[in-house]
This record gives sequence, C-alpha cells and structure tokens, in this order.
Amino acid sequence: MRLELTWAIRSMALPEGWTEVTVETPELASKLVRTFVGPAGSDMQLQLAKRVSRLNETVSRSLNQCLTHVHELDETEWSNLVPMLGNLGDPSVFQRLNARVLALNGRSVLWVDGEYVGQNYSARGFFCASGRDEVEELWCLGPVKERFDPVFDQAIHSIEWDRTC
Repeated sequence: MRLELTWAIRSMALPEGWTEVTVETPELASKLVRTFVGPAGSDMQLQLAKRVSRLNETVSRSLNQCLTHVHELDETEWSNLVPMLGNLGDPSVFQRLNARVLALNGRSVLWVDGEYVGQNYSARGFFCASGRDEVEELWCLGPVKERFDPVFDQAIHSIEWDRTC
C-alpha cells in the first residue's frame, strides 16, 4: 500500500500487512504523528511525525548547516540539535549508536540510531527539514533484536519527496 501525504515526504510504500493505528496524544501535542504497526507477532512500529511548532532560529540554522553535506555528526553538532532531539538527546534516556547525515533518495536527512537505556527498545530513523524552520521525522521503533528489520529499509527507500519543501 502506498501512503500519500502532503508533507515533505510526499509518499511512501508501507510494508505489506502493516496498518495504521490510532494513538492518543495530548491536546497540546507539538507533533502530528501517524503510527503504523506490523502484522501479528511483530513488535515493530513505524512513526511519521510532523512538528506543529517551528524550530527556533538557532536550532533551525544548525540543522540546515548539518544537512549541507554527508558526514558523521560531531559532539558540537549533536549538542546544537538537542532542543530538536528531545529525549534522544538525553544520554540518560537514549544511547546514541550513530548520528550522521546521509542522502536518502536525493534529499539530505539526519539519521539517528540507538537504544533506550535500561530497555530492550531501539529507535532508528531520521529528521528532515521540511521548510525554513520545520522538521519531519520517520522512525522505526521496536525491540533491539528487530532493529535491523528489512521492512524499514524497504519503506524508507520507497520515499518520494515533495521537491517544493
């Protein structure tokens, strides 16, 4: 099934057997989130998120500067993005295994991979700029043992971007 959006991510193929679920969010949530779960027996989730609130100018500038070329993020770059990263930027909550900028189907994204501290839970995915000071995210969440499930790779490589964002 092809998921059509009006975001920077214009469309993406959902893995076979995956369905969208409704997740309760706080009234004043700062993101629009769409969550998809795998077939029975899978604990994996895909989450697409679009921030409702804009990034502050400093963080937006830092993100856009990072996205100019493919590279591993250094500690200064990572620290500059902590306000955007939320709990991923807190080492007592999230053990970052990798943070780098890569080209995904012709667009630069900030790729993050890691595990939640004290939990058998991992997250890997990306942030992409979707306007002057807006950001979108796509995450694969699930048990550490399933972190490299190929369905996520198939989904992200099927992304078509809105070239106007």
